[in-house]
Amino acid sequence: MKLNKKIKVIIADDHEIYRDGMVNLLNKASGIEIVATAENGQELVAMARKYTPDIVLTDLRMPGLDGISAIRLIAGLEQPIGQIVISTYDDAQLIGEAFEAGALGYIVKNADTSEIINAIKTVYQGKFYHCNTSSSRIMQTITDSRFNPMIIAQNRLFEPREKDIIQMICMENSSKEIAKTLNLSERSVDGIRRRIMKKMNVHSLAGLTRYAIRNKLFDIRKFQ
Repeated sequence: MKLNKKIKVIIADDHEIYRDGMVNLLNKASGIEIVATAENGQELVAMARKYTPDIVLTDLRMPGLDGISAIRLIAGLEQPIGQIVISTYDDAQLIGEAFEAGALGYIVKNADTSEIINAIKTVYQGKFYHCNTSSSRIMQTITDSRFNPMIIAQNRLFEPREKDIIQMICMENSSKEIAKTLNLSERSVDGIRRRIMKKMNVHSLAGLTRYAIRNKLFDIRKFQ
């Protein structure tokens, strides 16, 4: 997060009273700026393209283009935007679809202001957020999602060059082999490897490989 930068937020909900209430609440929060509101999915996508916000807070069931379809379209934009589902529905399948579409956070509409602010700041940092009242059924659905947001958030920790080196380490390439392939010095490769292991909080190459497989940074089936 950049210092002294306000987090730009768009709120999408088909109920005007709720939108206005959220605007009033969040405009009082330090470091957050509401740049637009939308009453349906079409407006949300248009506002996202126009204002390139940092965060979108969106309901799922809106007239016209629904929230899930809007999330999917926004996830395809060039500018990365953190998307948070805010809904009254305790519908595990619907929420799972939202995460598969590209959402990275979920909170209920009756969440208190401090939790909403915490969700915004967490997703802004590229991390996954779920509300304090998420049922075990919803958490299992999120975990089983094809695009598990917890894994996506973890993978955002690594730069493209680091991901390349993770792949090559998992394929049992030595530092010398990696250096030659990527046109780096062995010393540079060793330094990047140490940085990767620190991010993973592991202490061996075996631990690095287990982490990479578990978090889908390396698909061992492609090399069997």
